[in-house]
Amino acid sequence: MTSTRTRTAFRVLLLCTVALCIHLGASEISETRMKKVSAIIARFKEAGEDLSDPDVRAAVFKEISKFYPLDPESKANLVGREEIAKMVREKVALKFPDAHDIVQKRARENAEKTFKRAKVNDYIKVTYEEGSKSYTVEGYFFGYGAMEHSINIGGNIIAIFDLVPKDRAKFDEKYREMQKEQFVQKQIRDYYFRKNEYSVELLKQEREAVVKYNENAGYIFAMNKWMTPRELATALADSMASQGQVAKIDPVPTDEPGTTKPPASVPTTTTPPDKPGETPATTTTQESRTKRIADTRRKAEADQQRIKTRYAGIDADQGYGNAIWWMKHADVNLLFDSLVDRPGEGNSETITMEKGPVQKVDLNFFHGYFYKVVVSFRIAAPQAMEILYRKIVETYGKTDQEKQEEEAARLAAEAAAAAPPAPPEGKKEGEAPPPPPEEVVIPEEITLTWTGKETIGSLYVKLTPDKKAYSAFVLTKENPKIVEEVKALIEKERKKKTDEELKKLLDEYGNFKVK
Repeated sequence: MTSTRTRTAFRVLLLCTVALCIHLGASEISETRMKKVSAIIARFKEAGEDLSDPDVRAAVFKEISKFYPLDPESKANLVGREEIAKMVREKVALKFPDAHDIVQKRARENAEKTFKRAKVNDYIKVTYEEGSKSYTVEGYFFGYGAMEHSINIGGNIIAIFDLVPKDRAKFDEKYREMQKEQFVQKQIRDYYFRKNEYSVELLKQEREAVVKYNENAGYIFAMNKWMTPRELATALADSMASQGQVAKIDPVPTDEPGTTKPPASVPTTTTPPDKPGETPATTTTQESRTKRIADTRRKAEADQQRIKTRYAGIDADQGYGNAIWWMKHADVNLLFDSLVDRPGEGNSETITMEKGPVQKVDLNFFHGYFYKVVVSFRIAAPQAMEILYRKIVETYGKTDQEKQEEEAARLAAEAAAAAPPAPPEGKKEGEAPPPPPEEVVIPEEITLTWTGKETIGSLYVKLTPDKKAYSAFVLTKENPKIVEEVKALIEKERKKKTDEELKKLLDEYGNFKVK
């Protein structure tokens, strides 16, 4: 995206694709409850308790019941998205029942009423400008001047091009048709904008009503569904119990919070992955592998917490999932375990999702260090893509393009305020009318970018040729500093090795004795 007009076009497209879509998610209340339940279970686990033991479970439930009823008395409102969408469609149809041709016909009728041609002998009041001053005259319209470039109002000869727009349209046929067309298009756009806004507002109201009812009843929205505190506690305890007991570990040491630095040197060899048939001394057992996965995930979560505390926007979302920048290739494979298509030690890994918004994730490594991720989203209905777009933009904040445009507007405003006023210029007889404003053109593809201190990101969106649906939706994030720093480390290692070899060679020659 390179201009305000293009950005506006993209927003018009996004708004026009907003239809009846809803996410019956939770508010901060559910998030707070989920964190509380999770924290209670985590305390039991850290104390070394066996979460699969019935007595421990009973103790967990008893502790949670001090804060929330385990089983709410009322049933949850489990109305589906389709049911709400249908109800909203019906309400919207009642308030905005007109088809496009009817909206257009009504707009043209209004345009004809608004922009009427003045007739000779009509008593008219008009306003015109000469230089920086405005004048108003009224009287009978006696007719046009030579070549219809001027009019006679009550004996006053006025150039048509000096008239203000609303009055010029009464006498200038081409200008009136242009004004009428702009009026028609604006009325059509306004109708659909109001229709979309009404749809979104209804959806918001219905969502809030469902969330409020369920949370007031004591339910918690977690794992994409409404759960009782008992159900949530059971699910979380089962998940934590299956991970085994994990010893408490110290956070990964860093130079500053939120950034994980590479080791002093880049290793030239890596440990090969486990292979069937190896001896017990070299084979990693499933039990130790499970512990390694849990340890790696816990370290990553601790570092992620520091990152989110220190950074905002695109910098608060470093890496993908639990995998963060600078993480070793083998550790990333451990985090995603069975999700990686073909685990290896190359420069990339691919994760393919069978369902959900994400279709494919490409994890990229530079000399074994995680530095880039490309997330390709599954193309769905325009409404779903609109939700996805808004979530990304709300999470990462203003794009680079928006910041540049705001800065340009600020500089232009400062320059205009500092510059001396330009001398007024009168319009000349026969001067061509100003060109009509450009229509907003919806681009077929667009790229938004974010530049942070630790991460740069881009969102690439492409439409189908008819611009009625999406054909590509790709989010890319990377930390270019990693490539630069690893290259510097490699060069340092190479130079160190060369220097050592040279020193050894010089020592050999220096110790040589001539017989």
